[in-house]
Amino acid sequence: MKRKTIAAAAAALSISLLGACSASIPAVTYDEKQPVANLNEAQAERILSQTTKVMLDSAANKDTEALKTRLSGAALAMRTAQYQVAKATNTNVAPVDLSTDILSDTIGPAYPRGILNISKGGEGQLPTISLLRTENSLENYKLSNYSRLFSGVTVPSVPKLKAGVPLVAPTATGYRFTPRDAVTKYVAYLSDQSGKEKDTFETDPFAEFLKSSLTNLKQAANQDKDAVEVTLKVEADDNPITAVQLNNSDALVFASVKYTLTMKVKLEGTKLRAPEAVVPFLGADKAESTGLLSITSVASVVLLDPAKDKSDKLKALGAETVVVGAENKPWQDIAPANPTPEGNN
Repeated sequence: MKRKTIAAAAAALSISLLGACSASIPAVTYDEKQPVANLNEAQAERILSQTTKVMLDSAANKDTEALKTRLSGAALAMRTAQYQVAKATNTNVAPVDLSTDILSDTIGPAYPRGILNISKGGEGQLPTISLLRTENSLENYKLSNYSRLFSGVTVPSVPKLKAGVPLVAPTATGYRFTPRDAVTKYVAYLSDQSGKEKDTFETDPFAEFLKSSLTNLKQAANQDKDAVEVTLKVEADDNPITAVQLNNSDALVFASVKYTLTMKVKLEGTKLRAPEAVVPFLGADKAESTGLLSITSVASVVLLDPAKDKSDKLKALGAETVVVGAENKPWQDIAPANPTPEGNN
């Protein structure tokens, strides 16, 4: 029996929750008794300007190598993938907004150190919250995380640059969960939103996006009943977790997660068609699969982890997600040991 070609739903590829609505960015305060931040305003703004220039120059030249001088972690992985697609499709990459409305820096002599920046964005755009990080005195501050804030969220107050923000360790215990445990629990929540962590987090647009992406793919696959198995795998990646403490003793946790949506053929003869945005990762000759098609994305997220004495739920304040890779396998690589004869389907 002839099988259908099933197209992977485009909704699985790019985050669609970032509409032209507003979010509330924090007020800034300064206590003269607080320690002084590691950087002054001119130094921090110069770093942001230099980072923006490298990204703009790299975008114009589709040069991913230059990004490594000013980007790291999730930001580097996301922009590298975007430039790969732009080069293959002769398109442009939207810039990351590092203009400054709220700017703060970490305090204390220890490393790593970080710069926290929030931009209001232009008319009809959501604010962007970003984190630049340096590991030692010989390394540039590098953009490691950036996320557009979700519509309607409010970020608690951030200390002014002169005062700075305390950088807290991933294992710090002054919060509802350690920053590392908060990320681990968020991964578990994204993996199964009706599971044991469903009461730990407030519902957020990124979680809803993942749920709808999985649902859309399953609906597409079910056009030919039992022909395709669809799965979602969410995991923490190897990028550093960076957390800073706010005025109200809550922590902002910057992290990234990797998730893979996979469509696996169960009945021989079914074909899977990759969306156009994924083809650059596969090659034009592998845009169609007879066995397995998987799409992997990296999401830069920022979580609000309440202080230990609060009963508030954890919540995601923003997310940015980019497809970073795809895989195609033919039927013969994934076929069961005793396949059902085509004539008996």
